Amino acid sequence: MSRDYTFHEGEGILIDFKSVEQDRNIFWGINFSHGEYGQDNWRNFGVSEGQNKHQRVILKGTNWLGSTIYWIKPDVWYRLALGVGKDGRIMILAWERDNPEAQLRTYRNTLGKDWADLEWYFWVNNDETATLYFDNFYQIEFDKIK
Repeated sequence: MSRDYTFHEGEGILIDFKSVEQDRNIFWGINFSHGEYGQDNWRNFGVSEGQNKHQRVILKGTNWLGSTIYWIKPDVWYRLALGVGKDGRIMILAWERDNPEAQLRTYRNTLGKDWADLEWYFWVNNDETATLYFDNFYQIEFDKIK
């Protein structure tokens, strides 16, 4: 699944999603990307699940810059915000949609000139056996990532 739109600085998405209890060897990801996969110009950030890992995904070329965090529970709705700021700043925010007091997962960082002034694409990838549900897709605009 992808959005037929090119995102630029000051833009992002807000989406609700949930996964279901399934074989933990499946894979899915919700991402923003730029460039060609596996090439030096590849940039990717978002969240994913696979092989019993819930990850904050950040890739530059083939270099992994993300982290593994165990937080996604099956059958729980999450709200996810992905945003592209100025000067290579990115944002990944995720929280339980129906339980705002639950821990907020945040990542905001300026990754530098290699991440600045790029065109970004929103897409979701998954194994055939992975089941994800989506609701409330919003395209957002903002002045800056704080």
